[in-house]
Amino acid sequence: IACFYKKTVEKRIKKEVRATRAFGATDGRYFAQKSILLTHQATGGNAHGEQEWVSLSSLELLRDIYTDFLTTVPVQYFKK
Repeated sequence: IACFYKKTVEKRIKKEVRATRAFGATDGRYFAQKSILLTHQATGGNAHGEQEWVSLSSLELLRDIYTDFLTTVPVQYFKK
């Protein structure tokens, strides 16, 4: 699934994507025991601060990436 997602993102952003480690708070710990964990975020800043912001165009891109992935990933990847 990770390779398929990577290809989906690269197709949308027209750049190579590299896997990295990230630190921060997510609900990922609940899912990591079940499968590979992939996280992806919109562009923004000042998280949880008074001037927190997010780029609307990056949210739209993230929506499009998720839509592409979820509508094209082969269903057998989700079956146990």
